[in-house]
Amino acid sequence: MRSSGVVQSLKSWASKLHPQLPLNAKESQRLLTALTSSFRQQLDQAHPIRSARKEEKPTKKEQAVPNIGHRDLHASSADSADRHLTSILTNPLLAKSYGTTKPIRDYAAAQESFLREPFQDTVTLLEEYQEHGAATVPIAALCLEKYISQLDMLSDPDRAKVVSERQAGARTLRWLWKSGLHDSEAFVDDTRLADVLLPCLVEEDHEDIVWKWLVQDIRLGPQDDSHYDILRKKKLYWYRWKGRLLRSMISAILDQQCRPTKSCDAALDAIFRAESVQANISLVPTMVILKKVFRDRTNPFRYTDCAKFDRFLRMGTAGGGDNIYAVHWMATLKQYHPTQPSGQPYLDMIREMLSEHRSVHDFSDVFLTQMRTTKHDTARREFYTRLLRTAALLEVEGLHSDAKWIASLASEWYPEWDPWTEHNLQRERRSLSNWDSVRTDGRSLSNQEPEESKATHQPVPFPTFV
Repeated sequence: MRSSGVVQSLKSWASKLHPQLPLNAKESQRLLTALTSSFRQQLDQAHPIRSARKEEKPTKKEQAVPNIGHRDLHASSADSADRHLTSILTNPLLAKSYGTTKPIRDYAAAQESFLREPFQDTVTLLEEYQEHGAATVPIAALCLEKYISQLDMLSDPDRAKVVSERQAGARTLRWLWKSGLHDSEAFVDDTRLADVLLPCLVEEDHEDIVWKWLVQDIRLGPQDDSHYDILRKKKLYWYRWKGRLLRSMISAILDQQCRPTKSCDAALDAIFRAESVQANISLVPTMVILKKVFRDRTNPFRYTDCAKFDRFLRMGTAGGGDNIYAVHWMATLKQYHPTQPSGQPYLDMIREMLSEHRSVHDFSDVFLTQMRTTKHDTARREFYTRLLRTAALLEVEGLHSDAKWIASLASEWYPEWDPWTEHNLQRERRSLSNWDSVRTDGRSLSNQEPEESKATHQPVPFPTFV
């Protein structure tokens, strides 16, 4: 007995020094085979299978009736049990393989949960994960994506009711702040969660919470000055989260408030407010989004206030002076003015760049070379389209000789599309019809209230609500 106790102590001590390693693939297969054989053997002992009867020639009566014997039933049960055991032992969610981390397994489990119950309260699932310390930014993004897909299947009244009752955006933001992940790189540098969280907050009328969040002085990244030699660069990196939040919020405002009214006024008011608060909010990501939506040939925001549009133009050229990039910004957007699109500014820019007396300090040479010789297909298509748009607008303005000259430049600089230049020019001419008589039905549409007003919510203070 004493010898046995000593041996057991040595084994226990050795196991602490050298813990048992995970099974390799060969050992796992042996264990699976042994368990399957043992399970099948115990099943056969509990339900013995009778010996097969000697084959006899069946009578006509027996041939007419299918013979489902006791042996067939047990054989089927054994096969079913075999498949069931194999599925359990080989389930990837239960596997503990190398390179598979716990967050990845938790995310896979969340996906499987939505497959089983696609209409569950998704944020409740996030809160359950939080109780077990397993909630992550990717899981939160997944939950809100599923929540939005659920909303998209509802009628407008049902959607408003669900949004008011669940408050998924506010609950997710509360979790984000309580968990301390609001200033983590997992949230800031992967905008997947922000792109679904901000639309929820906007739909729940919690924009004020976002503005209070945006003015918080939260710096992300290294705080020492050795990494950057310019303060502006440091601030852009520290406060990059603000520009990304603003972009996501204004994208949501465009979809939810601007498209139904065919006016960008609400989105422009938001970016003007961000400009005025002076809280190190980068406006560039949002300005790129707005520039893109204004350049839609269908003119979906034709009721945008002209004064606000002109102010947005000045934002893009502020501090640029005669810099060619600021001039190009203004000339491009002038082509899509809500009521008075014009090709004259772009024509003037081209003439200035080709002039012998152009300024040598505004990067005209660099920009012209890039415009004519770039190999990037998207950039070439962009410059080509700008020239054709200019030609179409100049025709409308009665400058036919200038229009022909600009169209010839498009064919000369971009010969790969020369055979289709006339066809593409005709398309630009047709698109200009979207700007004709856009004010004939008045501007009352942008000031109308929706048929069903949004549900009112109790104000949620920030950041105390978290």
